[in-house]
Amino acid sequence: MLSSECKYSNDKDRYGHFPLRNRFGLDQVPLEIDRRNQTLEDIGTTGVHIRGAKKDLSKRQATIQVCVRVQGEQIVRPTLIFRNKNPSANRYEFPVGLARRTVEYEGKMGREDSFYAPGVDVMWDPKAWASEDVSMQYIQNFHQQVMDLCGPIVQDEIRTPKIALQMDNLNTQNIESIREFCWNNEIFAVNTPKNCTDLRALIDHTIGKNIKDDMRDQFWDDFESSEERCSFYCDEAKEHHYRILYTWWLQKSWSAFCKDPKFIMKCAREMAFANCRCGCQNHFVICPRITNYEVPAQDDDPMMPLSKTEAHEMALAERLERHEKRTQKRIQKRKQKLGL
Repeated sequence: MLSSECKYSNDKDRYGHFPLRNRFGLDQVPLEIDRRNQTLEDIGTTGVHIRGAKKDLSKRQATIQVCVRVQGEQIVRPTLIFRNKNPSANRYEFPVGLARRTVEYEGKMGREDSFYAPGVDVMWDPKAWASEDVSMQYIQNFHQQVMDLCGPIVQDEIRTPKIALQMDNLNTQNIESIREFCWNNEIFAVNTPKNCTDLRALIDHTIGKNIKDDMRDQFWDDFESSEERCSFYCDEAKEHHYRILYTWWLQKSWSAFCKDPKFIMKCAREMAFANCRCGCQNHFVICPRITNYEVPAQDDDPMMPLSKTEAHEMALAERLERHEKRTQKRIQKRKQKLGL
């Protein structure tokens, strides 16, 4: 959607060396399975009995590494980073200690990784986080998946188009070796402004949360589906069961997400990551948590800083509004599932 006031007549002028199909947003999403925010019981019930999984899922179980393409088919597979005290030098390699074990899953026996969902990459780290080793190998793998999008190498000329990769300021993914690798492979690392990750990062703008919330809902839907599944999670489920299930839940969530390119483009434009250089699409840009935000004009006077009291009251009002909207949305979704 381009304004009639756009100064440019073609996409090359609008987006320069980084066409929308070559723009990606990368971020890490800690994975924990929170409890649902409501219970369901018959009217008039005086008590509600709650059962939960034997394993404490409220703490971080793994890290989801998500890389979203602004336009076109999603070609970078989602990644899960699991915890292992002795990972291999190749963090994509299944740990030797786990490889020696045969596990049972849905009545079948085999090595654990043989049951993982095929559309999800799995990496390993002692803290289940994007450490320097994990980040370096992930960027190399990312390059293998997107390198065909770069233009041909032409002697004495600028290679175009290039890859734009939006990342936050996480130290482990901004080390010198990663910077050098990106520079040498036509990947332009675009860091979000300092202390503004949750306001300007593509993944943090609802995308990561939606994926994690959907995985949580898949867990609870399975948990509540039958007495057998409830007993499985409460009494029988082991670490390898959860790792296997996480891969399938992520694959299903990612597949559903990829079917909505309009939502992806909407998020990218709201984060000013897919907008025309002339400014004709600035009206799409929003500042999360500030509902009446507008991009200022170049000749506008600087905004006067808010007092601590004003900022605190504004934040509380915005938080209450978001909480009420989320609660109503979840209640409505639950009623639809139950046919109420």
